[in-house]
Amino acid sequence: MKFTTKRGVNKKAKIADWVFGGLAIAMSIVVFPVIFFVLATMFGVSQDSAGGFFRIILCGSFFCSYWGFMGFKAIFRTERAGRYAKIFDSYPRVKLSQVLKSEKKSLQVVSSDLNSMKQLGYFGDMGFDLVYKEVVLSHHGEPLPQIGDESLTVYEEKRGVPLYSGLAGVITSIAFLSAAFHWSLIVFSVLLAVGAIFLALRFFPAPVYFVEVSGSSSLRRPTATGIGDLDGMLGSIFDNKKEMVRLSESIAAAKIREPLREILRVLDQISAHVSENPDKVRTLRQFSGYYLPTTVNFLQTYEELESKPDKGENINAALRKIEEVAGNMVSVFKQEYDDLFCDVEMDISAEVSVMKAIIKENENII
Repeated sequence: MKFTTKRGVNKKAKIADWVFGGLAIAMSIVVFPVIFFVLATMFGVSQDSAGGFFRIILCGSFFCSYWGFMGFKAIFRTERAGRYAKIFDSYPRVKLSQVLKSEKKSLQVVSSDLNSMKQLGYFGDMGFDLVYKEVVLSHHGEPLPQIGDESLTVYEEKRGVPLYSGLAGVITSIAFLSAAFHWSLIVFSVLLAVGAIFLALRFFPAPVYFVEVSGSSSLRRPTATGIGDLDGMLGSIFDNKKEMVRLSESIAAAKIREPLREILRVLDQISAHVSENPDKVRTLRQFSGYYLPTTVNFLQTYEELESKPDKGENINAALRKIEEVAGNMVSVFKQEYDDLFCDVEMDISAEVSVMKAIIKENENII
């Protein structure tokens, strides 16, 4: 799925912002000034008060300026969405730090902006991984295991006050109430204010932004069992897994990140099974001594090459080869896990054979 300005941004959301922005600007420049001038003339003159006339014009000016600002803000959002789409490109997961660096804005501003676009449907199936600080543009939102023995900084979601919606209602009320305190105008102003709040909430919902907090980890270094071979293997698996998690945060390419997540998942299953069955250590010696460290070495090389600013033919060829290997390694890890159950399959086969022989013997007796 490729995300570009043309294909990545939801056209309906973009058109809605353009229509709202265009109408808000046009109304604030043409229609609203005429309405307030008529109100100022009618009520200001009827009250024989020059002060009343200018008070209505002043409130009308604030009202028109505010809605004009809202209109331009909606239109500029469509332009920012195009920039975000270029950053997202074809990746299903993008580091928020990469977006901040490109936009040169604070985490609070960018996260609030992206959340409003998410609520308006600009990028469809967009979410956020607050553990690994990523924008997720598909269903691949499962966070990676967190590493223990370290202080991990994650993002936490905060909800702000819908300031624009509140101001829309207040300014709308004051602007129309300034004309006169007649009961019909008061009712009209209240209705307009309520409508303004709902309209503003539709295009400018309550901001949701992220802040950094210290998170606790869920994956701890294995507890010593007293069995030398088992402790050594579990420690080796943990150290390599820890490095893989670090690499998963550093590497941007989806062709590496997705296989790596699957490898980490299988690695969890292998560790759990070996912990419960220490006699399986010998089965995994080639795996822990060769496959696992070699996979980590490939990923470290990929990280180094990917960070090069100028990638020529040789670098790109090396990256493609590692991407192919990463896909194959998933099958290797799954096969290693499956091989741990070889003796179980043999035991069951033997028991099934015995059971068939007994059943056949009973059938002959009958």
